[in-house]
Parts: sequence; structure tokens; C-alpha cells
Amino acid sequence: VTLVHGNGDGSFTLPNTAMFQHNDNRTQSPVNSIVFNDFDNDGLGDVIIGLDDDGDAGSAWFYPGRYSASSGFEFSTAGSFEAFDVNPGDESGGENAGFSTSARSFDFDFDGNQDIILGYNYNRPWNPPSHTVLTEGLGTGSFGTMSVIRDFPDVNATVSYGQSFSIPQRLCQRFSIVL
Repeated sequence: VTLVHGNGDGSFTLPNTAMFQHNDNRTQSPVNSIVFNDFDNDGLGDVIIGLDDDGDAGSAWFYPGRYSASSGFEFSTAGSFEAFDVNPGDESGGENAGFSTSARSFDFDFDGNQDIILGYNYNRPWNPPSHTVLTEGLGTGSFGTMSVIRDFPDVNATVSYGQSFSIPQRLCQRFSIVL
């Protein structure tokens, strides 16, 4: 994961190194969705990444943002954990259900905690049938109840409709850093 800083004039400064590498210990799955928001309500941006068909298929990992005077903004790898798993039955191997590129955050229930909506194929990774699910944020980086919003059970469909949706979203999320 690399954070590219804007210079304020439309250009960007590329960092020399990545902030961190997900899946260093190979217990997490690779990354197909990255969602940036404040999931632990501390005023700093966090990331939730994952949702692949390999490794721990369908898992999403929380990395909290933090700020220190010496190193600036960073993500804590020591504080990371599995936030939720849409396919808890497949914890290793490959070509399992749980792959998604559609994860988005929004406070759907207006309780002050960011929730996650996503779609995925629930029998196989690449072909329907599919679900659209909502998982409720707890304000700690963890997520509670996962609800199926819509089921698209047609196994003969050529499109995974579960990943086709739109939500309200700010174009420019802002996070203040208190020094």
C-alpha cells in the first residue's frame, strides 16, 4: 500500500517506499478491494483491504491510520486484523467464493459508524449466482451483522449483478490531523 501525496497544484510526489505490504505473513488473502475511510472513529483515515478468491477467500482486513510527529501519517500493521469475512468456510487454497472489487463504505444506518456494502459470487469466484451484502460497522474497525440486501440466484446469468450498485459518496473525503 502506497500513499501518493498531492502537491496542491495537480501534481503528486511519489514516495520512495510503500507504507506497508499486505499479506506479508501469507495468512491473509490478496487484495481486490481497497476502501479508505475512518472505520474506528478516531478522526484518521483507515483502510480495509482484501476480498480475493485465494488464501483466506472473502476476508477483508482493517489497517488503522495513525499519526506521529516523527513519521507523519501511516497505517499500523501491528494493529491490523480481519474486519469481516464473506466466506468463512474457505480459509485457505484458491478459486473460492468471496472475490469482490465492489466494496464501498457509507453510514447506511446513520449511527456514526461506516458500514461496507459489496457484491460477490457466492458459489464460485468468477460466475453467478451473486449477492449484494451490507455489513454493519461497529466503529472499531470490526463489523457486525452481515445482511443480504439482494440475491441474484440465476446461475446461467452472464453478469454478476450483485456487484452492480451505486451509493452516495463524497468525492473528496477529508481527515484533519490534530498536532
